[in-house]
This record gives sequence, structure tokens and C-alpha cells, in this order.
Amino acid sequence: QQFEALVRKDPRFELVCPTVLGLVCFRVKVVRDENAFNKRLLQRLNKDGDIHLVASEARGVYFLRVAVCSRFTESEDMEFAWRTIERTTSVMLAEEQRAE
Repeated sequence: QQFEALVRKDPRFELVCPTVLGLVCFRVKVVRDENAFNKRLLQRLNKDGDIHLVASEARGVYFLRVAVCSRFTESEDMEFAWRTIERTTSVMLAEEQRAE
């Protein structure tokens, strides 16, 4: 619920489906080619190695998934993951703006 709330607060993102059992499915929605951008975002996040996300695609919509499944997960872990996603997204959006 905490991670879902963080996604909902940022207008650049959208939830793709209801959160169930700690699985939050979301994507960046403010770019021209959303699927391509979200694929690059996933690659960069996983390459950096601070967090690990898994993606999925349904009905032509590519999205990222955060699974909160450890009983040892704390609020600080959710904040860290979100800050990492938010920061990386901001960097990538700025890079795209400069390229245009």
C-alpha cells in the first residue's frame, strides 16, 4: 500500500492494475513512446543494481512490477526503491528533452 501510494502521488506514473498481495504494477505515462521508455527505464534500473524490477506486458502495454514479498521489508525500503525509480525517471526524461 505504501509503494502504491507513492506511485499515485507522482503524475508522471500510472498504476496499470489494482495492487494485489504486494505486487504493484505501474509505468511512466508522460512520454511519446511509453512502452519503449519503460523498457529503457527497467534496463537502467536493473543495470544500476540498487533495486531489481521485473516487467510484464499485457494487451500491448509494457509495465514495471515491484513485488513486496518479504516480511522483513520496511518502510525505508519502499522509500529507497521509489526514490531510485523517481530519480532515474527524472534523469531519463531530461535526457529525452535535450535530445529533441
